[in-house]
This record gives sequence, structure tokens and C-alpha cells, in this order.
Amino acid sequence: MIPSRALFNQLATLLAADSTTIGSATAMKVHLAVAPFTPGLDLSLGTLTEATFTGYAALLVGTGGQLVYYDVATGYRTIELLAPAGGWHWGCTVAPTPAQTVSGLYVTDGADANLWGSVLLPAPVSISAAGQGIDVAPIKFAFLQNSPF
Repeated sequence: MIPSRALFNQLATLLAADSTTIGSATAMKVHLAVAPFTPGLDLSLGTLTEATFTGYAALLVGTGGQLVYYDVATGYRTIELLAPAGGWHWGCTVAPTPAQTVSGLYVTDGADANLWGSVLLPAPVSISAAGQGIDVAPIKFAFLQNSPF
């Protein structure tokens, strides 16, 4: 059975507000990954390598219910994570030795115990000097409308 739009919308709304996952009062974290990986349902935290350049730290997602909407351009039901002050920006303060190549990012719960999602960057970004940084667009979970479960 394919769910109705109303049911599908309710699922996204409930997930975005769920206090045990995405809508937690404890901030989720967005991390940069510096080794190649393949996003997917079975990806595990143990296979991801987090950035370590000086100035880097995982960024905290705003707490509580996240933004939910239907993206008419893509046809996806979307949950957009609340960005921290300053947006999704990471900066390097001391040249890393060796340089680090950021291949993507991933989202965990506040305790780094659960992986909620991951995405590759359109192209890897090399961080090799102080003053370099990386900004990413709003971070979203996107679900195809009426996809069978």
C-alpha cells in the first residue's frame, strides 16, 4: 500500500518533532568526513573518519522541532535542520599536516551514538592552510512523496 500524502506529511512532521531523534532537546551534531564513504541506510559511524584540522569542531543543530515542508521543486517532503548562529561554516586556523580532504558530512545525535544521515559534497574540498574553510547549504533530510515503505 502506498501511503496518502496526508499520512506521509504526518510522518515527516512527527519525525521532525520527535524528542528521541531529530527534534531532541539535546542538539544533534553535524560532522565533516575526511575519508571517502558511500551514504546509505547501512552506513555506520565506525566507517566514517571525522576531520581533525585545527579550528574544526562538529557543529550543533538547533534544538527542538525542525523545519518541515514540501519542496515543490524536487517533489520531496523535507526536514531542514536548524542551523547554528553563523550557519554551516567550518574554518581552519592552523595549516593541517597533511592536508585534509573533506568528502562529505554526517549527522549524529548529541552523544555521537546514532548516525541519522550522511551526504557527499558535490566535489571534495581540500583544507591545506590556515584561513581556509568550508560552507555548506542548508542540511536537509528529503523523502520522496508516496514512496512505498
